[in-house]
Amino acid sequence: MISCANLMSRTKTPLTESSEKFYMEIGSRISRSPNTCFSNCLGSALYFVGEIEDERPIGTKTKPSSFDLFSGLVESLNAQKGVIVVWKKGDHYQHAGVVTSTNPFLITHREGHQSGLCVNVPFKEVDKRYRVGNIRTTFLVPKKLETSL
Repeated sequence: MISCANLMSRTKTPLTESSEKFYMEIGSRISRSPNTCFSNCLGSALYFVGEIEDERPIGTKTKPSSFDLFSGLVESLNAQKGVIVVWKKGDHYQHAGVVTSTNPFLITHREGHQSGLCVNVPFKEVDKRYRVGNIRTTFLVPKKLETSL
């Protein structure tokens, strides 16, 4: 599992008090998450960064839908620790995870519905698996991170 201190130490820029609290919250939520649970990759990513209060499956037909929850987040051209990385085909979210380190470039994600938690996996491995065909990779800044920068 990822520790709060480990997540915070992987940044090169000085932390503000609010960004430090944000990274601690991510580490805490990841460490409390069961290896397998009823959630899926989208719900887990949103839960880890505090966009939703409970880890649950999120999809196109859930209320609120994945489109509703992700559309309010600002896109970033660069990956940074704490952002959500999503693989999309048009407006459909295929997969999601959270960037836990940029050097090395690692993410934490759930493989799918009721599947295991994959902690600190190299981004290239996940990207190779999910970015096929017309699927594109996008980085989304969670609201709590946006306000702490």
